[in-house]
Amino acid sequence: MDIYQESTKLHERLGGKLEVRCKYEIRNQHDLSLVYTPGNPTKLKLARITNRRVLNGQLADAVKGADVFIGVSKGNVLTPEMVHSMADKPIIFAMANPTPEIMPEVAKQAGAFVVGTGRSDFPNQVNNVLAFPGIFRGALDARAKRITNKMKIQAAYALAACVEHPTVDEILPSPLDKSVAQCVARSVQQAYED
Repeated sequence: MDIYQESTKLHERLGGKLEVRCKYEIRNQHDLSLVYTPGNPTKLKLARITNRRVLNGQLADAVKGADVFIGVSKGNVLTPEMVHSMADKPIIFAMANPTPEIMPEVAKQAGAFVVGTGRSDFPNQVNNVLAFPGIFRGALDARAKRITNKMKIQAAYALAACVEHPTVDEILPSPLDKSVAQCVARSVQQAYED
């Protein structure tokens, strides 16, 4: 399965529940444009840092040609027309709950290649329970004084490795798979000790 690994243009709609720290880390890895809704000075500062191409306009303007959309805001803000304007085979993570930024079947009909949500009743559930138990266990086992970017990146690789034969409907392991935390913990511990 061809998941974009280099030169990915990430476009994200920032909501209130996603930690700002994550945005800084993503910014250092990719071309990220944050869609900012006025009213929060922290989000404004982050939008200024991440908007390298000085994009101005609406969400529809930001997603044109994008490979990936990461939404953590509110339901039904991403339209089929917006998905259609994205790059070929776009990846959509519509994680607003209970209503995603776009429903998976609508995103797929509009041309999305992979769709993930925060909901357990759709494929590719994006859930922090996949990472956090393993990250913390690995950090404790390593006697780490802090969790580094390297540890988090290795946790992501470990999560990907938990899916032996990924498909468009299975890019992440199930949050109910108890072996995931152990796999992530081993990778995190090793990353710290290296």
